[in-house]
Amino acid sequence: MKTRPYLSDVSLKPSAQAHAGRFPFSLPVVRALGHLALHPQVTFFAGENGSGKSTLLEAIAVAMGFNAEGGSRNFRFATRESHSSLHEHLRLARGITLFRGNSFYVLDEPEAALSPQRQLAMLSRLHDLVQDGSQFLIATHSPILMAYPHALIYECGAQGIRKVAYEDTEHYRVMHDFIANPQRMLKVLLEP
Repeated sequence: MKTRPYLSDVSLKPSAQAHAGRFPFSLPVVRALGHLALHPQVTFFAGENGSGKSTLLEAIAVAMGFNAEGGSRNFRFATRESHSSLHEHLRLARGITLFRGNSFYVLDEPEAALSPQRQLAMLSRLHDLVQDGSQFLIATHSPILMAYPHALIYECGAQGIRKVAYEDTEHYRVMHDFIANPQRMLKVLLEP
């Protein structure tokens, strides 16, 4: 099934150059943004804390008309504005959106409150929604979620943002190495 994306790509407007030295424009992920193509179904943003993945995700959500603190376009609340002005400098290429239950989801580390079993259940639900024509942008540390087939994964870090294969993400490699030999990893971590 070919899906028409709600959002096909993201790029910086020329106006962002005037703010190059200030946060969040000073983040490597923003400096290297260029033209970022999004998967029509699932795009993941991975990387260490502080890499800028959540800042980028938040800016995309606000530029799409969502509340920076969560919710939806029709359910809005605010405690205090804490998001950056990056959304004002993003150019979004939107696809044709049909109102037939299809949705656009932006999720920032949804695994934070989910056990591994619940992450597997989330994968199943995500797949159901993708099959119904939904599109997801997800910032995550979860190798379980990133395993979703055919998803596009961008890794954010000191070098900016780059497309990576699932098995090449740092999150996958660390978890794989630990599970493959926990005693060896514990020895390295805990022995002087």
